[in-house]
Amino acid sequence: MMCDHGFNLSDYRQAFIEGGIESQWETGLARLCSGQPQKDDEGYAHLLDAPPNLIDMAAFFRAERDRLETGLAETAARAHAPGHDQLPG
Repeated sequence: MMCDHGFNLSDYRQAFIEGGIESQWETGLARLCSGQPQKDDEGYAHLLDAPPNLIDMAAFFRAERDRLETGLAETAARAHAPGHDQLPG
C-alpha cells in the first residue's frame, strides 16, 4: 500500500494544498475512508496483481486519518503552549 512506498496522508494532504484545493482534501479522505466507490469509479484492481479489498483499504485510511489528525492536534497544542515563543536562557 501507500506506506510500502514512503507515501502517507500528509503527502496526500500536501498535494491538495499545492494544488490550491486544500478545502477538498477532507472530502477525498472521507471517500477513501468510506470504502464505498462512486458509481463512475473505474477502480484500482486492474493496477495491482493482488489488490487489497475495500474493507481493508477503508480500515487503513481510517487508521492513517486518525494518526494524522492526532499529530496535527499535538502540533497545534504545542504551538499554543505557554512558553512556546520564549527563547532558552
